[in-house]
Amino acid sequence: DEQFLLRAVSINGLLLRHIDHRSQTEEIVRRAVVQRPEALSFASAKYAEDRDFVLSLVREQPDCLPYAGKACKEDVEILTQAAKADWSLIKMAPKLLLCDRSFVLEVVSQQGAALHFADEELRDDRDLVLLAVHSDGNALEFASERLQGDEEVVLTACRQAWESLEHASDSLKSSAETMRKAIRIDARSLKFASEALRDDAQFVEEAVKLDWRAFRFASSYLKSDREFLMRIVSLDPLVLNYASEDLRNDPELVMLSNTSSNNSDNSSGPTVANITSITNITSNSSDSISPFRPNFGGSSFGLQNFSNFGGPGLGRRPFPKRLPQKP
Repeated sequence: DEQFLLRAVSINGLLLRHIDHRSQTEEIVRRAVVQRPEALSFASAKYAEDRDFVLSLVREQPDCLPYAGKACKEDVEILTQAAKADWSLIKMAPKLLLCDRSFVLEVVSQQGAALHFADEELRDDRDLVLLAVHSDGNALEFASERLQGDEEVVLTACRQAWESLEHASDSLKSSAETMRKAIRIDARSLKFASEALRDDAQFVEEAVKLDWRAFRFASSYLKSDREFLMRIVSLDPLVLNYASEDLRNDPELVMLSNTSSNNSDNSSGPTVANITSITNITSNSSDSISPFRPNFGGSSFGLQNFSNFGGPGLGRRPFPKRLPQKP
């Protein structure tokens, strides 16, 4: 009963192994493979080696390619179709195909990370690599050393994934001009700047103006520089969260932070400067670029002293616009 078999393989595609090859139909095999891609290994050669049929399967379930017939696994169109959906499948391509510029170009245009398996010469092809990092910034990791030092390539990657700067050359990470362009794309790029730039007060201040969390990646020296903190706390009082422990509890800095918060036109509710002791944001907090204000009802801050604000329930009711100052 074909209907019975169709229902069975729709629930568990691996049941195809128990269906005699003579009883298998194109639709039964298709249902089984869509449900479990490895089911193709139990299909009769009539289907597993049928180029057109396998191509149609790959469009629905690209992960079935490893279980197709040998000729199908080496077919350029089938491989391209599969790799566009799952870049890791390009590793199944014959070495000769991985040296084929047109093949690799078509795949990396949609799956940049497929550059990982491209021939070494192609990973030094500027136009091809630009296309790859435009698709996936992290493909910069697989570019040649020469292109990891190409500013246009690196900044293109940064626009797609700022973390890709980790793979930029040391010369670019030390270039104030290049890294200034990078922090304008995403201020968190400061993380990968050279130690000299992360220790440069003017450069760090530029980054903090764009996103206060960039101060997280400043040098230890600047995080302990009271004079510098006095200046940048006016940009956003929350920078104090990444200051050295001594400065986070500095009364004058806390007062200045509170004043800056109250004078801010964009302030929505209290900031950490309203609390007697300011604690660090947990190291695992999100690096999301969207503006952040702490949720006192959550777990991002460990509040050491909040008895004046109603205890543990303070996160469940609104604060007054201006909090009373301690005498």
